[in-house]
Amino acid sequence: MSLSIEFVSVPLSEISSEEKFSFSIPSRKELIKESIRNFGILQPPVIAIFSEKLILIDGEARILAGIEAGIKETKCVVLKSISKKQALALALELNLSRGLNLAEKAEFIKKAKEVFSKDEIFYFLKKLGVSPSNQNFFFLLSLSKLETEFKELLAEEKLNPKAGQILAELEEKERKEFLALIKSLRLSFSEQLQVLEKLLDCKKRYEFKELIPPELKVVLKEEDFNKRKNEFMKKLNLLYYPNYFPKYQKVNSLVQSFKEKGIHISFPPYFEEKEVSLSLRVKSPEEYEKSVKDLESLLTKVVELFKIL
Repeated sequence: MSLSIEFVSVPLSEISSEEKFSFSIPSRKELIKESIRNFGILQPPVIAIFSEKLILIDGEARILAGIEAGIKETKCVVLKSISKKQALALALELNLSRGLNLAEKAEFIKKAKEVFSKDEIFYFLKKLGVSPSNQNFFFLLSLSKLETEFKELLAEEKLNPKAGQILAELEEKERKEFLALIKSLRLSFSEQLQVLEKLLDCKKRYEFKELIPPELKVVLKEEDFNKRKNEFMKKLNLLYYPNYFPKYQKVNSLVQSFKEKGIHISFPPYFEEKEVSLSLRVKSPEEYEKSVKDLESLLTKVVELFKIL
């Protein structure tokens, strides 16, 4: 890539914010503003001229921090006779060395889609460390549709990417509700995906008008975190497993009675079959004899188990 370059002093107010090629998420301004305030802009931003406007290619955080610090102008690398394809490719090259997070990769692919061919985009996927495929292309493209707060969570590795992909297809209101839910219940990666899939299934099955039905929203008003999370998960499971979960609650209390006697009980997943497996762990004939007697004393509870199943 042969470029026509000038190194000139540019007023920060003349750099257009209408279009930009940068894709940093979150903004790096807060990280460098103290340095900019103390020492000024030491590394020249890179800008290009398009339609007689100065468009930023690299250094958005430096420009924003400079404006905040009261800096009027700074030395810039100004590129002339450069295409938008070249500008975006250069922006990527200038940022690859610091390592891009998932949100930044998605943002770059969104920008690349506007100017590059499919084969060219696949080339950039490799540079981003992503296997070049339609699946990965559309995955990143879907993440780029999310609001800034979701993208920042992705960047901080606090949002399950698969959950993010699903959220991108929902209405904005539903995304905001789920974002509040993640914060309220401090959902882990696995919990985010499980809860979202269950909520969507229940919405479809029961024809709810909202992603989070009113009865679950009431639970979120509980002030105690542990109670709030436990009660929410319990009610969600009651909706999602209308037949299984009530049985599970009853069975679980009985299982504890056997566990106290050293007897382990297991069931087919979701109680598809009316079947119970019991196992004993003993280290001597005496322990075996005692366990058998304990099991006989619990016969009525075994009968109760089968009635529940």
